[in-house]
Amino acid sequence: MTMNLNPIDSDIQINPALMVHLAERRKRTWLISAPIVFFVLVVIQLFLQPQTYTATASLLLQLKNQPSESSLAVLTGQSSQNNDVVGILESRRLAEDVAKHCDIQKLYHVKKLNDVIKMLQQSILVKTDSSTGLINVSCSLLGPARFAFGESARREEVRQLSAKVTNLYILALERYYSLHDNSRDSVLRRNATAALKQAQERFDNKSNLVFDYISGLKQDSPLSQPEAEPFVVVNELYATEFKDEAELKGAEAAQSDRMNGIKHQLGNIQKLPIEDPFLQQERLRVQEAAQTYHELVDVEQLAPENPSVVEASERLKRAQNALDLEEKGYKTNITSNGLEATNEIGNLKASLAAIQNELKNATRHIPTQRERSFQLSLLQTQQKLALSWLTQTQTEVVKVRLSTVPGPSRVTELDKAIPPKTGVPGLIRVVILSLFISVLLMLVQLLYDYLKHQSIKIHADSAAYQTLK
Repeated sequence: MTMNLNPIDSDIQINPALMVHLAERRKRTWLISAPIVFFVLVVIQLFLQPQTYTATASLLLQLKNQPSESSLAVLTGQSSQNNDVVGILESRRLAEDVAKHCDIQKLYHVKKLNDVIKMLQQSILVKTDSSTGLINVSCSLLGPARFAFGESARREEVRQLSAKVTNLYILALERYYSLHDNSRDSVLRRNATAALKQAQERFDNKSNLVFDYISGLKQDSPLSQPEAEPFVVVNELYATEFKDEAELKGAEAAQSDRMNGIKHQLGNIQKLPIEDPFLQQERLRVQEAAQTYHELVDVEQLAPENPSVVEASERLKRAQNALDLEEKGYKTNITSNGLEATNEIGNLKASLAAIQNELKNATRHIPTQRERSFQLSLLQTQQKLALSWLTQTQTEVVKVRLSTVPGPSRVTELDKAIPPKTGVPGLIRVVILSLFISVLLMLVQLLYDYLKHQSIKIHADSAAYQTLK
């Protein structure tokens, strides 16, 4: 019989019996050391390890149908609208805007603004759901350990700051859409606002020229004081005419704007979001009653003669009737207000016509030179052209505002960020992690003992082999 004494074996085999034997030898040591290691790890994590405090806010993106986006891109989360919002929230522009409105630089003792911006960009996390348009914006900030001594005030500051930074990001996003958004609707609305401001300034300049010229006529008049009284009267009539004419144009534009906006609301009352204050309570009652009715009929599959279904149907009818009644009353109120506004406009027109008649009669008694009369007439014509341009611009601006959606309206804040109750890691996670590390150390020690025993055995077998050889 031959015996292979070669200690070199290509197959590595684990001896379970030896492992159990070595574990039994370490049993007493582990009963003392393992709880100590576990306790030390728990203490380190609870008293020394910094915690992360995370606050989250929810946004709802109003999805727009864009022909350039395929349905596959929307389903896979590659929608350009979501990507735009994520890119804006993670941009340096918004981080710089937020850094100017929070005291994070003082809390973390950061001196440079660039370091604060990098810190904010690293702390912000955006998760999107392209199918629903829901966007979750989270801000995670490092704070003191869970039970660190003397750090309760700083811990509270970090909790509050995480929610404040998240809400500041939402406000910065709204400011971006208001001032810097380059979408078609936003550009149209900004251009319309700029055109309205330019037309208003033009009208104001022309009016000032007329007033200044009339004041100059009064000062340069060679007439004596008794003869200058008609001129003073004319000046007052001109001032009253300009004032009434401006009030008339403003009242007409306001009436047109108000009626167009109200008709637009009444024509789309079923499509208004529930956050819209227009008949909000009545529309909410109809929505709740309809939801209850559909849950009983469609979800629970109850028969129409079921008492619950009958009661839900009656409640829905009463809510709808109440909404119709409120809408009818609102229309009646609109008609009354419209008649009052129309009467007011008529009174202004009558007053303006009377003033113009008095002005025409008064100007006949004023001895003016032909050049001054021509210059005044020219200035008045320019003022009327500027007023006509202003009125036309106001009408076009109203059309643009009714046909476009402002940038901030495309993103609706669903939930504001609130300070987190506790930080991460929590107690359960600390216990599990400490237990895992303790068990891992025991396994490492057991593996070390096993390898050491096997090494001694290999050396002994090698020595015996050399002796026999």
